Amino acid sequence: MATSGITERGSFPSAWRGQRWVFAAVALLLLLCAGWTVYGRDALLSAIAACRADRAGCSPARLAELTFRSDGQLRVLGMVSIALPALAGAFWGAPMIARVLETGPGRLPADGAGRVRWYLTRISLAAAGAGSAATLLALLVAWWWRPTANKLYGLNWHEPVILYGTGPAAAAAALFGLAAGTAAGLLVRRTLPAMITTMVGVLGTRWLLHVVHRSAVAPRTYVDGRDTAPDGSWQTSWGYLTSDGGTAPATACPVEQDTAACMNAHGFSSRFTTAYPPGDFWTFQWLDTAALLTLAVALTALVTWRLRCRPPAAVEAAYTLPRRAITVWLVPLVPAAVMLSLGLWGVPRQETMWRDEAATWQAAHRSVPEIWHMLGEVDLVHGLYYVLMHSLFELFGDSLYTLRLPSVLAMAATATFTALIGARLAGRAVGICAGTALALVPAIQMYAQEGRSYSLVTAGTATATWLLVRAFDQPGRRMLWAAYTTAIWVTALLNWFSLFAVSAHAVTLVLTRADRTVLRRWAVAAAVAATGTLPLILASRAQAGQVSWIRPLGWSTLIAPAALLLVGAVCSRLPYRGDGPLTPARLALPLLAVPQAALLLVSTIKPLYLERYLLYTYIGLALLLGVAAAAAIRAATNRRFAQPWLLLPVAVCTAVTLLAPIENRHRDSNGRVDDVIAAAHEVAYYARPGDAVLFLPAARRDTALVAPGMFADLEDIALEQTATEGGTLKGLEIPPAQIRKAMLARKRIILVTDAYAVARPLGTERERAKQQILDRYFHKSHQTQVNGRRITVYDRT
Repeated sequence: MATSGITERGSFPSAWRGQRWVFAAVALLLLLCAGWTVYGRDALLSAIAACRADRAGCSPARLAELTFRSDGQLRVLGMVSIALPALAGAFWGAPMIARVLETGPGRLPADGAGRVRWYLTRISLAAAGAGSAATLLALLVAWWWRPTANKLYGLNWHEPVILYGTGPAAAAAALFGLAAGTAAGLLVRRTLPAMITTMVGVLGTRWLLHVVHRSAVAPRTYVDGRDTAPDGSWQTSWGYLTSDGGTAPATACPVEQDTAACMNAHGFSSRFTTAYPPGDFWTFQWLDTAALLTLAVALTALVTWRLRCRPPAAVEAAYTLPRRAITVWLVPLVPAAVMLSLGLWGVPRQETMWRDEAATWQAAHRSVPEIWHMLGEVDLVHGLYYVLMHSLFELFGDSLYTLRLPSVLAMAATATFTALIGARLAGRAVGICAGTALALVPAIQMYAQEGRSYSLVTAGTATATWLLVRAFDQPGRRMLWAAYTTAIWVTALLNWFSLFAVSAHAVTLVLTRADRTVLRRWAVAAAVAATGTLPLILASRAQAGQVSWIRPLGWSTLIAPAALLLVGAVCSRLPYRGDGPLTPARLALPLLAVPQAALLLVSTIKPLYLERYLLYTYIGLALLLGVAAAAAIRAATNRRFAQPWLLLPVAVCTAVTLLAPIENRHRDSNGRVDDVIAAAHEVAYYARPGDAVLFLPAARRDTALVAPGMFADLEDIALEQTATEGGTLKGLEIPPAQIRKAMLARKRIILVTDAYAVARPLGTERERAKQQILDRYFHKSHQTQVNGRRITVYDRT
């Protein structure tokens, strides 16, 4: 009888009955991806054919603009392929053993051979399904990518979505993910921690393999004039060769200097490039495949050995972890991990930079005295942030990662403090759900990938709110009040609109009927912070013209705040675990509503309302959403749902999937109003020696200030004083009469201006003079629009 029972438990029919719903979900995913691929590839081919029909205007930049939407969708499909191994391990492999051990070891066969058969039948069936799904998904990605493979207007083989989302390594990663999931389930013994451990382990292992690539396979060196790297090569570095055979880094000749003159001055003989040719794609693929399959076999052998040699009771005794210790650490770690993952996903935004980030880029490249000189003219409210970014550029070099990683880390800190606030007020479940909900908000993800101060302001507000919650419970601790004062003051120096959050804190204290000690010390903290910020507020009024473009309030402006308040009010009525006068509703609703109402009221006098100025109000919304999510989990528990905690990861995956179009839009080159780098490349494509360049309005000169090397052969005929010398972000220009004279002396002028969809009326006599002279004495020989900028080539009539 025992043998018969073991046979039944280890048989494939039994394994199939336990996994058939997972197979159905995977089949549905593959069906959706296949339909999406057919539709997207057809749109891609149609865009390419439409461009090639116009032979005169079909430049690589034009092709890239037309195929951009398809490339973005292909990136999403590639991300699904990359995520599949981690998801398979977490949702397929980890529960396979952890769920059985969690409900009692008696569900496993009593003898070692029976346990091994039980495990091998299930892991074999799962491996066949996951491996086949990963292979089919990799083939779909490769088929969609093939028409633009390694083209200037397509994705290159070394981009992660192609390198790790296609080929045999994708199938090997799925098998590794399953093996890692079963190993985590056996060792951790609890389903949810095992799932999290699996996802972190699988993604971390693939990242380590990516790092190993660069050390295990040496790139090839190509010297200018002797050999050329094949099209689509993965360039890793470049520099200069000296006459004695030595090398010098690329920074030896800054981009703003003439390259030929710099090379002659330093005695450089030529330039060199180190790169991986396209053929190394298969080298990396087979390395990954071998490593992942080896790890999969090793982990499977480990699980088999442990199940065979140790009875279930011993396994349970050896690997039981304290539930409280796990959940306490999960409160800050889970939201931070989710926010970091979403923040780092596509953080270069396809090597784009919009106009506000261009201002940060310019300021960060200036010295502190030059920044101080600039703040007397523009952007005084961002002075502290510019000094911070200047320091980071000095330490880590200038790159899009250095520009944006502070914002990503700040948002991760915001998610952490939001979780800690929720846990302190209503329990760990509310804390984890609140921090995770904040990370899923599209606006939070958008500004987490932006080189501006808004993420830091949000992190500062979250920190101050957490300190207030702690100080409310322990009013006698002076250090907490000192830390609260410092937090709100530093945050106000980053953007003084954050002081509206202090008003929200005041409403919270009134609603909770705080004692006199709390009210007195809060009042002192608020007065100190406001007094310390007052000089900045008064001085910045002289630069109010910088926000004159903000539109007056309209009904469309009120829809979003009203919707958020409605959602928050509904969530605040749900029950939660906790007691005391300081409740989630009394803290979160004022934080969500008071700053919105205050800025809307101010905007009736002077239009100032922008979502990014009040980004920190999403902390209040996230806390209330956390209450709602925890209530849903509690309701599932009361209904005897087998694994109520599975609702959270399922909800996160569902939200990411549903919000994927919005999230992908924020990460693509059209995700902002314009892109200065794409415009600079377009100018370089059409520029000829001796051409002149004009910027309309002058603020569009940020294109040249960010990428001066692209304008090396062009003369800026309207510029009188550079931006750095004049303490501005756009430079100072000569009078209209002199501009007219300089323009008429030219045969060919390249104009950089806004795209028609975002262009504003010409506001000054100088700007109108530029356009009138171009219209009267020149004619357009070519015009293109790329990511919010318009580049027009004018020839003299």
